[in-house]
Amino acid sequence: MKSAFYCNHNIKEIVAKSGHLFEAGQFQLVQDNHPAHTSNYTKSYLENVGINTFMWPPQSPDWNPPEFAWRDLKRYIEDKSPKSMAELQDTIHEFWATKVTPAYCRKIIRHSINNIKKSYDGLNHEKDKPRDTLYQK
Repeated sequence: MKSAFYCNHNIKEIVAKSGHLFEAGQFQLVQDNHPAHTSNYTKSYLENVGINTFMWPPQSPDWNPPEFAWRDLKRYIEDKSPKSMAELQDTIHEFWATKVTPAYCRKIIRHSINNIKKSYDGLNHEKDKPRDTLYQK
C-alpha cells in the first residue's frame, strides 16, 4: 500500500471520521511500522489533520491486537481444513462474521494493553506477575 492511498482512504475515510467518538485529547492512532504508516507523507498528513500517533516499537506483535486476530484466524482455518478456494473464502468470512465480536475485540485490545504495561515496568513477567527484577533498571 502506498502512503497517499493509505492517507486518502484509511485515514481520511475511517480514522478522521472516528475522532468524535473520543473526548478531546483522548485519541491516539496506533499503527505498526509499515512503510505507508511511517513515511514523511503520512507523518505530514497526520500532523495537518491533527491526529496524534502512538510511537510503536519495531517487532512488537504482542502489542498489536490485529496480530492476535490473524493468529486466531490462522488457527480457525487450520481447524476447519478447507479443501478448496471457495471453502477457504467461506471459512474466512465465517470467522469474521461469527468470531470477531465486540467482546473479542475488547479482549485482544486488553491483552495488548497488558503486554504494553508489562514491557514498560522493567520487570521480567511470567503470566501477570513479575517473576524477578532481572530486567529492572
